[in-house]
Amino acid sequence: MNSLDRRILSLAVPNILAALSTPLIGIADTAMIGHLPEVAFMGAVSTASLIFNGVFWCLAFLRMGTTALVAQYSGAEDRRQSAGVLYRSLIVAVCLGMGIVAASGWISRIGFELAGGSFQVQHWGIRYFAIRVWEAPLALSIMTLNGFFLGTANVIAPLWVMTVANLVNIGADYVLI
Repeated sequence: MNSLDRRILSLAVPNILAALSTPLIGIADTAMIGHLPEVAFMGAVSTASLIFNGVFWCLAFLRMGTTALVAQYSGAEDRRQSAGVLYRSLIVAVCLGMGIVAASGWISRIGFELAGGSFQVQHWGIRYFAIRVWEAPLALSIMTLNGFFLGTANVIAPLWVMTVANLVNIGADYVLI
């Protein structure tokens, strides 16, 4: 294996691990809820997590676009422009996150209507969605920050960010459930 291959692997492996950890928040929630006696809770959390993942991945351009622009400016060693991209991207992320919060009732009703499920699953899922939706501005901001780090070829920071986010989520699940 030559040095270029090693460099590519050193960038790719942490990035792949960070990407794989994204659905772990929903999986951890589902695992914790699975210990409760009511089966509808598990269906509700798992369906709501699918809806969240769908909404968030529709906004993946925040990460991808930030990565591309920051990489361009980072390659040109223009830190001011890189910081400007991060600033503007974070503003867009927070605004879109607040938009998701504002439209959460509509998003959850449509999502659960499309997904189907019993009345109980829909009822508890919409309640879970109404609580979890408040993470949207932060989640989109983290997605944007990860894009910034990737644009600067710092692949370790996004891996740490996702690891900490997952650990905080698991801890919160344990305390709150």
